[in-house]
Amino acid sequence: MVKWKFDNQPSAKEEYYSTRGRANLLRQALNSPNPIQEFASEELKKTLDLCLSCKGCKSECPANVDMARFKAEFLHHYHNKKGIGFKTRLIRHYALILSLGAKFPRITNRLAKNPWLKKRLQVERQLPSLSTQSLKSWWKQHSTKNRAKRQVILLCDIFTQYHEPQIAQAAIQFLEHNGYAIIPIFLTDSPRFLISQGLLKQAKKALGDIIEHCYDLVKSGISLIGLEPSELLTLRDEAIDLVEANQRDKMRSLSENAKLFEEFILQEISVGNIDTSDFKIKKQALILHVHCHQKSLVGIDTSIQALKQLPGTTVTALQTGCCGMSGAFGYEHYDISMKIGEMQLFPAIRQAPDNALIVATGTSCRHQIADGVATTALHPAQIFWNHVN
Repeated sequence: MVKWKFDNQPSAKEEYYSTRGRANLLRQALNSPNPIQEFASEELKKTLDLCLSCKGCKSECPANVDMARFKAEFLHHYHNKKGIGFKTRLIRHYALILSLGAKFPRITNRLAKNPWLKKRLQVERQLPSLSTQSLKSWWKQHSTKNRAKRQVILLCDIFTQYHEPQIAQAAIQFLEHNGYAIIPIFLTDSPRFLISQGLLKQAKKALGDIIEHCYDLVKSGISLIGLEPSELLTLRDEAIDLVEANQRDKMRSLSENAKLFEEFILQEISVGNIDTSDFKIKKQALILHVHCHQKSLVGIDTSIQALKQLPGTTVTALQTGCCGMSGAFGYEHYDISMKIGEMQLFPAIRQAPDNALIVATGTSCRHQIADGVATTALHPAQIFWNHVN
């Protein structure tokens, strides 16, 4: 178990900003004569604003407090009372912005680097670049000559589709090489992104769309896998409570069958569907950082054991907590985000051997590593594809 706490951030030492402090303020609000009115409190918003929503408290706190869920619920009521601000509206329509920008990726990327735009958005960090070819565009041109023995559903989140399609490409080609026919589900929104901003109505619709596209396939016995931990694990965490009552049984079915890429690979190796003797021997030192939601809800052992199936590799899992990026948090609180990175993650990567490959399971983690130590981190799917390609 990796333990992590951010109560003692150099920038937030006060009890006011600790998990206990936030929990006490929430308890006061819930016990007040008018809890809904208290959920529009600027004081409560201020203390929750610096919550990373990392879910560390869910696994580390003896009471299993899920502060990320409390924060989302608070923001939902806050928006209902105060309205949705400009930055939150951008996040609400982020998937649409990506899909439109992907039509002219080079122009969009130049605009994203424009100092005026960064000043207008009040961000110090470089905005993420779009890939010159979206995953959906690549998929339309993609063909495989391998004969498929089995099928698998690949949940393609918006970040993988538009920012890092090379990760899905690696996963698809690796799975096809091992006899799987891929059924891609291209998400048109990000349930996790929406939940983190308190946009619960919109998140409910996004989850309903996943049910519509995936339930019948999963019911027929086809496995559902995802590459981005925060998105996939939402199906196994908040989703059942968030969807409509008449959708819960279907979401529960998806939840029980949804697996991270590494979980699926380990499962298929164990039953003989993936033959490890086909893997090329490559002497590689892998330095692994696991997404904080994955640490909290699944643990780090699955990713370690999956990567250890690759002959010639050594895997060192970093004993780190949240990278500090946490989606939009890294843009809204750049200085704090980088200070959190410097607490554990950045020094650990700087001390890694020069020939080591950095592996990070989350898109936010990879972005933070790139900004903090100018290093490109890979997804486990890319490591697996490299061992058969």
